[in-house]
Amino acid sequence: MGYNFLHSDSVTNAGGVGVYIHNTISYQMRMDIPNSLHSSESLWIEVTACKKQYIFGVIYRHSNNNINAFTESISETLHYLSD
Repeated sequence: MGYNFLHSDSVTNAGGVGVYIHNTISYQMRMDIPNSLHSSESLWIEVTACKKQYIFGVIYRHSNNNINAFTESISETLHYLSD
């Protein structure tokens, strides 16, 4: 009790990602962050604490897919976040 469950469903028949966040923590889901991660599932949230914002990502890479394509995709997403 006392937690919110945030999740992003998979585009496939299996999986998705999720995270529990305590209900005293101020947060918002970041739907604007591109979900361009190749062969993966992701969820992004922004947490406000001590007058600062932090972005957290929950990412699952499908195990049977190309690690190099995933690495390139995650690099693009992190570059987007650093702008």
